[in-house]
Amino acid sequence: MIKLKDLLFEKRVRLSLHKDADFEPGQFVQILGKKGKVKLDKKSVKKLAKVIRNMVGKHGMGWSFTEEKMNEKAERNYKEEYKKFQSSKKSKKYRAELNAYNRKKGTYGNGDGKDASHKGGKIVGFEEESKNRGRAEKSRLKKEEKLNEATNITLPNGVKVKIDFNGITFITRTSKPVFLNREEMLKFFQASSKYLRYT
Repeated sequence: MIKLKDLLFEKRVRLSLHKDADFEPGQFVQILGKKGKVKLDKKSVKKLAKVIRNMVGKHGMGWSFTEEKMNEKAERNYKEEYKKFQSSKKSKKYRAELNAYNRKKGTYGNGDGKDASHKGGKIVGFEEESKNRGRAEKSRLKKEEKLNEATNITLPNGVKVKIDFNGITFITRTSKPVFLNREEMLKFFQASSKYLRYT
């Protein structure tokens, strides 16, 4: 029989239409999905929050546990970034090399819509502006690949967690996996900091 005293201490937070988090304040939380459930103690939630905060710093996934909107990112000053990049010695040398090649071929400033093109670190000829300037740089592609990679960790209570750009999947031996998307995750961590006081 459930005692009234026990019901008063348990807190239920609605994460989404089909997912709830039941908190035993100061001790543990049980996430109830549509088909599965997972129980996390205070120590496991603290480790999970720490891992995600480290990922946020490295990859800028836009996750925050305190902001109301997760998709808001800090305003970037593109003008400053461009100025900083274009003023580097490497960029100046690169532009000078391309301009010298254009002058040598007699095509500098003639409006023909062609650019001197680099491939493999050498100038190979002329190419249409749209193709040459629209080509994806390798450095940016590597960052995007890292964002899409999943990180797998095992929490102190034995629950396996897969963290990727879309959210978190909790995998237990006894139940079906429970997935929390980014909005559900935000609500979960806000409630966890309130009821478990892990921060």
